[in-house]
This record gives sequence, C-alpha cells and structure tokens, in this order.
Amino acid sequence: MRNKLNNSGFPFEKLSKGMHNIIWIFSLVTLIVFSNMTQAQNVGVNTTTPDASAMLDVVSTTSGMLVPRMTMAQRDAITLPATSLLIYQSDNTPGFYYNSGTPAAPVWVMIGGGAAGEWTDAGDYLHPNENTDAQVWEDNDIYGFYYSGLADNAGYFESTETSVDNTGVYGACDNTSGYGFGGIFSGGYLGVAGLGDTLGVNGIVNNPKGYAIYGTNSDAVGTAIFGIGNGINGSYLTNGSGVAGSSNNVGVYGYGDATAGSNGIYGTSEATDGIGTTGVSENIGVLGLGGTTSGSIGVYAKSKASDGIGIFSIGNNATSYTATNGAGAVFNGNDGAHAYGNISTGTGLIAVGNDAPTISNLTAGTGVAGTSTVAGVYGFGDNTGVEPKGVYGSTNALDGIAVFGVNGSIGANAYAIYGQVGDGNANLVDAVAVMGFNREQDPFYGFGGYFSAEWSGIYAESRTGSGYAASFSGDTYSTGDVGGASKSFVIDNPENPENEVLRHTSIESPEALVVYRGKIKLNNNGEGIVEMPSYFKSLTKENEATVQITCVGHPFGIGYEWNNDFNSFVVYGEGNREISWMVMADRDDPYMKENRKPVIIQKNGGDKGYKVGYYIHPEAYGKPKEMGYNYLWNQKNRNFPAANKTTTSSRTIYEDNSEIIKDTKRNQLSKQKTIPNKNK
Repeated sequence: MRNKLNNSGFPFEKLSKGMHNIIWIFSLVTLIVFSNMTQAQNVGVNTTTPDASAMLDVVSTTSGMLVPRMTMAQRDAITLPATSLLIYQSDNTPGFYYNSGTPAAPVWVMIGGGAAGEWTDAGDYLHPNENTDAQVWEDNDIYGFYYSGLADNAGYFESTETSVDNTGVYGACDNTSGYGFGGIFSGGYLGVAGLGDTLGVNGIVNNPKGYAIYGTNSDAVGTAIFGIGNGINGSYLTNGSGVAGSSNNVGVYGYGDATAGSNGIYGTSEATDGIGTTGVSENIGVLGLGGTTSGSIGVYAKSKASDGIGIFSIGNNATSYTATNGAGAVFNGNDGAHAYGNISTGTGLIAVGNDAPTISNLTAGTGVAGTSTVAGVYGFGDNTGVEPKGVYGSTNALDGIAVFGVNGSIGANAYAIYGQVGDGNANLVDAVAVMGFNREQDPFYGFGGYFSAEWSGIYAESRTGSGYAASFSGDTYSTGDVGGASKSFVIDNPENPENEVLRHTSIESPEALVVYRGKIKLNNNGEGIVEMPSYFKSLTKENEATVQITCVGHPFGIGYEWNNDFNSFVVYGEGNREISWMVMADRDDPYMKENRKPVIIQKNGGDKGYKVGYYIHPEAYGKPKEMGYNYLWNQKNRNFPAANKTTTSSRTIYEDNSEIIKDTKRNQLSKQKTIPNKNK
C-alpha cells in the first residue's frame, strides 16, 4: 500500500506515536496564548508587563519602531484612510503625517517640523525654544504677548504688502462698555515714536466712547501729544496743551471720514475766555477736511456765550474787526472769506439765518447756499461805489447761468426772481427792475435772459391799459405756439407818422401756411414757367399746394400745370399778356412733422393745463373772471392735471423739475440757434 501524504507531501504515517503527542501539546499551548492575547486590554512587545495605560507597549533600548513608508502619491491612493492614520512620507516634504480629516475627506498634517519650529508650554504662556523671553500668554488678565530683553527694538512688525493699506502694528480693544485702549505706550522719554512715509501713528477705535489716540501728561504745563512734521524744530505752548503740532506746512491735520457726522477736528472750551481750537502756522493755522458723505464736518466750532464767536480768523495781518453781538464766524483780511467746495457736488459756503428750521442747498453743489425765513441771500451795493451791485452773478460756461432763481411755491405772489426799482413815489428815468444783458462776442449766440417753467416761462402783466406786458427790441424766436385772441403789428402810420399809428392784424389759418406770389409775362405761344424756390418740396406738402392765377387787364382764358417734380409750374393764357400768381401750401418739413399739433384741443389738462369749465376769455362769453385761466394760474392752490413731457438728450432736468435747454448745435449757415422743441 502506498503511503498517505498530507498536502505538503510528508508521510505522517511514519511518525512515531510520541511525536504525535508532542505536536498536539504544542498546538494547544499556542492556541491558549493567542486566545489570551486577543482577550487582553494591552499588548507588550519585548515585555511581559505592558503599561496598563497603553494598548501597545513596545520596549527596546537598541532599536526603534517603523511605521509604513510611502511617497505622497502612494499616501493619497490609500482608500478611505481612517482618522488619525499615521504614515511616513518619503518625498516632497518628508516627515510623519497623520489624517486629521475623515476617511471620506482626508486631511494629511505633518507632525512637528524640526527643533527650530518647536515651542514649549511653560504653563501660563508659550515660548519658542530659541528665545524664552518672547512669550505668547494664554487667556489671562495681564498680557497677550510679552517680551522682556535687551533688544533695541523689543517688538518689530513689518508688512511688505503693497497692494493694500497695510499695517505694521494694529491694536484693537473690543470692550463694549465704553472702556479700554487700542494700545498703551509708555517710555522714559517718548511714549510713542511713529515713523512712516505717509503716517507715523494711526489710531482707529470702533467704539463711540473710545479713543483712537489717547495722551495724558500729569505735569501742570505738560503736553499730552506732541507732533513734529517736515523735520523742523518743535514748538508748543509753554503752559501745556492737549495736542501740540509743529510743521512748516500744516501744524495739526484732521480728517473726518465719509460717515455722516464725522469731525476732522473738534475743539471745545468751557472757560469764559477759552478757545475751542487755535492754530498758529506760517502757512495754515488749522486745516480740517470733512469726508464726502453729506453731513461730515471738517472743522466744528461753537461758543456757548450769548455774544460769543464760533470762529474768529484774521488773514493778511489785517486790522481786527468783530461782531459785538456775536457771530458764527468772523473773518478779517484783504478778502473777508474764501469758501471752496472740493467735490463736484459740494457747496462752497452754507449760511443759515433767523434760526430757520431747515437748511436748503442744491445736492449738485453751489458756491453759496443761504437759508432764511426773510432772505436766503441779501446783497447791498453801497451808493458810494461806481455802478454798485446788490447781487452779482457771473459764469464762463458756454451753457452757464449767472443768476438762477427757483421758487417751489405756486402762490399768486410766488416769484423765482423779483426786481423792484424805487418806492413808487419818485419818477425814475430809464429805471429797470430786472435787466438781462449778454456780452457774447458772437452776436448770434447766447441769451440776455432765460426763463423756464412747467406752464409759463415768462408771465408779464401790464397794470395799465395802455402799457405793454412785455417789450422786445430786436428779433424774437419761439419753438411753440404764439397765443393770443388776436395778433397784430403796430407801426407809425407812414401817411401820417407824426400823429397816428397803424395796426394790422395777422392772417390766421388752421394750417401752417406758406405763401409765394409774383407776376409773369407769357410768351408768343401764351405760356410761361414759374420757378419755385429750391426748398419748396422739402418745406411743404407740394402735391397739395394750390395756385391762384389772375389776369392783368381784360379777362382771357388761363390755366396752370405743375411739372413732375413740383419745382415749377406752367401758366397758360393769351400770348404776350401778363398775369399775377399766388401759391399757398401747408408746411411739411421734418420739424413740423414732429411737432404738428391738432387744430381743436380738448380741455382735459393735457395741453397747457386747459381745464374743463374754464375759459381763456370768460368775459367774452358772459362768464366771471374767476372762470378764466389767468385767474386760475395765479391761485395758490391750483391743481393742474399732470402734463406729458417728452425729454431729449439736450435737456437737463433738475430735482425741482426746472430745466435748462442746452443748445447742442449752432447752425453756422443761418447764424440761428437750434433749440429742441418741448412737447407736452
């Protein structure tokens, strides 16, 4: 019989019975040992008594323990690495790495970094191993960072960032109770010495009760904060001051940011003879700049005395003049005061009188904005001068306005600009209440006066039956309707010019009628050609034009015929005879096509406020004057329906709904102004 073999080919049948027993006993012991190891709480390597606090206790004095070693690519290829899994990475930045993330989103973090990057926990604080004097304190009531040593610069912080407003050292205190400092500096000579290409010291606090920079000096004549600019010798008050600044340019500079209500420099004094803010400099005593936000203040000064002065300024070493009853500001100098608005919408000077309840100024900015319950701006020209002006306005802008008046009221006595000459008791020769004059060198450009309104740009009334509501010397121009119950011209009667005037009424038509007339002598064949102006077709509805022909002398048969292009027509009649002709046509040029208006206008308020139940001339229809538009337009509480306006790019619409029509094109051929039409 063949020997039976196990899987390895060994003939177990040849083993003795004793050897079988030994193998059986060894297997049993091994099973018992491994069973005990799996059930144990900790495992020891090279020790039979592993530490009870360790799951694995490896003991050796001659060798270490190796963890898996792999490249970064192999590390990243591990499938679902467990949190805290440890490996040694052999490339890129070699070192021990562990997974601080999750198996699904691993984050490999390097352990340590060498002795140069290690810190020691000293209990209350940490310090780098290389310098025990540099201490970062843990949460405590004393320090955040502390250094005590022999270094020339105990703390040095540098930012090399150039693309933003970087900061070398930034101190902040988030105490919301109104206390705390962004930084406190003390020294044997200087508490703070700031060096910078732009700012030496910049303090910022986000607490309304905090201090950006706080200085105190307990000496009776000491100075709390002392600054020197431009490398000059410092100067300060010998009796002490809160802030002392010396410079050959600006002694103290204050800037209020764009937040509404911010102050560049705010000074106050409770003493009866005290000064809120005082500045002495060869160039600028005090310079304050408010931010661009409405309400910011560059310099704010207030006097609590009943006859006090908020700001008192003397320039040019002028003789001092002051207001005995007090004033907000008093300025002395060759020029009393200069005010300049430094932004496009700024106002040079804002003045409020009579304790007016509101302050009004254009948001687009003005040179001077005055508010008062009596007169916003009052000007008086003393009679000792030559041609004195009460108020003088000037502008160099091509479309500028020297004096512009707006009245938001709609009362009967509301005026945007009001002029009066004399007191009614004297006969003044050539007296003019309001006069507009334009000295533009181009005689065809510019306005002596410009008026704009929703309903009437100019309203003029003659209080005598024989006077003129308006008198014009020179040509007049209109882009809209010329209203009136009748329109006529008045001239000296050429037949009797010394004693009479001649009045002729204008021809009226529902069409924008143009008329051409003339005479022509027919040729031997009884024909004649009448040439029309070159612009006839562009100006009129030429195919609807009518021709009237009249015989000169005894009657004969006549007729006419337009040519194909309507540039001329042929007259037929008796040879060598004379006829007169007249052509009438309706205007149809581009302007009329855009601005043609209906002949009959409904009184629905859509056109010039014509309202149902009111008349242009109520007395002519037996109605009282209160039903007339002249009466309606001058009532304080009138209520017109909203007008439909069409604006164009050549108009500027202001917030008060007034408008200035800017001339966008000058016609050099005809020397006339082109003004866009106002459609309603």
